[in-house]
Amino acid sequence: GPDEILSHAESAQQVGVALEQLGQPCREVIHLRYFADLSYEEIAGITGLTKSNVSVRLVRIKKELEMFIKSKTREI
Repeated sequence: GPDEILSHAESAQQVGVALEQLGQPCREVIHLRYFADLSYEEIAGITGLTKSNVSVRLVRIKKELEMFIKSKTREI
């Protein structure tokens, strides 16, 4: 319903704002994985990172995004 649509839109906006807070290398990894839908191996080939480093970065970046979004949610 409308409430669910609004909630989803707000969440998407929060993620967008959080992504803007990341440095370019982190945004690139997120973009390649979730928007370009590339595998860890493909991301490693593009960025020059190892597959395991891509994995570690994604875990770290997702934690950073989660913390940023939670902190912004508490401010509201």
